[in-house]
Amino acid sequence: MPNDVPTSDAALAILCEYPLVKIRSDMSFDEYRIYRNDWNIFNKVWAYNYTVRALRAAGGSQNYYQFSSDSERISYVRGQANHVAMYLNAAAAGAFNNIP
Repeated sequence: MPNDVPTSDAALAILCEYPLVKIRSDMSFDEYRIYRNDWNIFNKVWAYNYTVRALRAAGGSQNYYQFSSDSERISYVRGQANHVAMYLNAAAAGAFNNIP
């Protein structure tokens, strides 16, 4: 079954360093809802892949996250861009790079 690996505490601890912050004060409710959803999808996928990468380094053979749809993949990309825009220094250090 795809995406059935529990997310590690280490991955969640890293993401806690980068909380959701609204970039624009003029977002409508619907824009903010989409922004927040994109942010959360990025967090979910990144944390999952971080966990799988650690398990694979320890000899595991788990699969990386499999998107359920193109819209979920697009949401991930938008969420990644939102993280980069909010946390430029962390992004420059590679904090939000794709895993693997």
